[in-house]
Amino acid sequence: MVYRSYICDDCGFSSEETPGVYKCPECGSKMRIAQPSGAFGGGDRTRSDGKIYAYIFFFIIVGSILIGLLNIIGVILFIILFYFFRKALNDSMRDKAILISETENKALDTNIDSVYCSDCGQKLVTGAKFCPNCGKKI
Repeated sequence: MVYRSYICDDCGFSSEETPGVYKCPECGSKMRIAQPSGAFGGGDRTRSDGKIYAYIFFFIIVGSILIGLLNIIGVILFIILFYFFRKALNDSMRDKAILISETENKALDTNIDSVYCSDCGQKLVTGAKFCPNCGKKI
């Protein structure tokens, strides 16, 4: 046998009955066939009365806050990891540096000065007496 949901618009009483016309046992008004409920509620059976929009809005707000907090936490973790990675990289490079004496330092400085022209910055050939670009004496 097929049953349908009936509801009273005056008092809200509902029941499942075989198809037909029914009078409400609570208030005596005529009952109508209830609308089926949807995926998110609604219809006459759940009597949501638009609360589903409040639920959707609530979950959007709470979800946005949680995602925002996760993003902030992610950025802070990235900064902390970057700091420690950079510190470890600097420490490892510092260990590989070679200490040189002052005479070696002066030799390196003069060697660098003789590779480029001090006037125009042109790269010089080893043993050149004049700059090929500006003609300044080396």
